[in-house]
Order: sequence, then C-alpha cells, then structure tokens
Amino acid sequence: MTPLLAFSHSAGVTVAEVAFLLFMIAGVWIAVAWLLWNRESGRWNRFRMIVAGTLIASGGLLLIIASYWGNLFA
Repeated sequence: MTPLLAFSHSAGVTVAEVAFLLFMIAGVWIAVAWLLWNRESGRWNRFRMIVAGTLIASGGLLLIIASYWGNLFA
C-alpha cells in the first residue's frame, strides 16, 4: 500500500534537521527564561514558556512527519 503523501529521504532528513533546530531554540529559550524569571512580571514569564512549548510541539510534529512520510529511517 502506497501512502498518499510521501517525500524523498533527503527531504525527510531536512525536515528532521529543522525539528531538531526547533528543539535547540526551545532549549535556549527556556534557559534564558529561567535566568530572567524573577526579574520581570509573570506575564512575560508565561509568554516565554508558551513560546518554548509551541517550539517543542512543532519540533515533535515535524519529527513525526519526517519519520512517517519522509522515510527517515529507511
């Protein structure tokens, strides 16, 4: 059975690299948010954590797409 949506192995690797880049950005974002935690109001702290969570969720979704449709492990 062929999937309806598929792309090449190299495109899957590229999508996975973008996903890992998003994870790295989220990690740095969380580290900076932790360092600045007590210096500012709670509104900015919440915003920083929402951005980091969104980056992690986007990276996870891209890894799922890369492994399923991009033949990442082929």
